[in-house]
Amino acid sequence: MEKVQNCFEDPVSRVPLLIKPAAGMPVTPRISQALVELTDLTATVEELTGIQSDYVHFGKSLVPTFAQEQEHHDAVFCEGGRIHGEIWAMERGHNADSPYWPRLSTQESEGPEHTKAVMIRKGQFKYIKRLYERDELYDLKLDPLELVNRIDDPDYAGIVSSLKERMLDWMIETGDIVPNRKDPRY
Repeated sequence: MEKVQNCFEDPVSRVPLLIKPAAGMPVTPRISQALVELTDLTATVEELTGIQSDYVHFGKSLVPTFAQEQEHHDAVFCEGGRIHGEIWAMERGHNADSPYWPRLSTQESEGPEHTKAVMIRKGQFKYIKRLYERDELYDLKLDPLELVNRIDDPDYAGIVSSLKERMLDWMIETGDIVPNRKDPRY
């Protein structure tokens, strides 16, 4: 599947991760269902190597999950796309000869096809907040192919509210980084 910046289908946002720890490290071989984010790889490598990065990231080391199954995150998030007017993000300059032309030609429009969205996946639910389009909610247990958008279903209103609240907490936690060292210019 081609990567699309604001579509969060499982083949794009739920990618298998294989880890083979060093010999002697406690590990239970298995297929884990733990929710993992890309930033967790940085934290994991830091713990395994003893290296500490000099920048702020929000990853969480996977080392504790090697030996036993446990919840790693209560929810995971993805974000992507652009706001209207960010023409530098349109990947212009490709023509119909490019194998990526179908996607890239769509990204050149000012329509919603390539615009900002944020996704939270928690438990059996996936909620997508879209800046210029209708939001989406999928019950992955009942609809694993994400074919039925439940966003307007009154039976799911409490779930939507809960996921929006969790997404807001995450955005506050990760949205503005306070520098971890003094700027030498001051």
